[in-house]
Amino acid sequence: MVTKDCICFFNIEKSRYASGHYGHVMGCFLKEIHGEIDLFPKPHENHLQYDLGEFMDRRLVKKMFSLNNSDYENDEREVIITEIVAKYALPFLQDISTKKGLVDAVGKYKGLEHWMNVKMKKALSIPFED
Repeated sequence: MVTKDCICFFNIEKSRYASGHYGHVMGCFLKEIHGEIDLFPKPHENHLQYDLGEFMDRRLVKKMFSLNNSDYENDEREVIITEIVAKYALPFLQDISTKKGLVDAVGKYKGLEHWMNVKMKKALSIPFED
């Protein structure tokens, strides 16, 4: 999702460290501090990243994204992941899609400021520890 203030993303990729496991990351880039705007910046260069485990049991999230887990039949895993993305990730990304939304989201999502890098905290006037 691209807005006048942010580039927001939800990314799923195979883990480099654990075979048979897919990881995910969601977050945003604040355009005013990103410099040259690439509409497809690398997710690891983000200014804010967040995890579905902040909304629900981390063990369940890990289980859903583990291809080694054979508890799911047919397309059950995909249906569950789709529902969770629709219920949690998309509303979160909508909330953080503007500069004002980012500031408001700090009060709405517990610990969100800890997921921001220093550049974003400065741009949003959020105190940070040295």
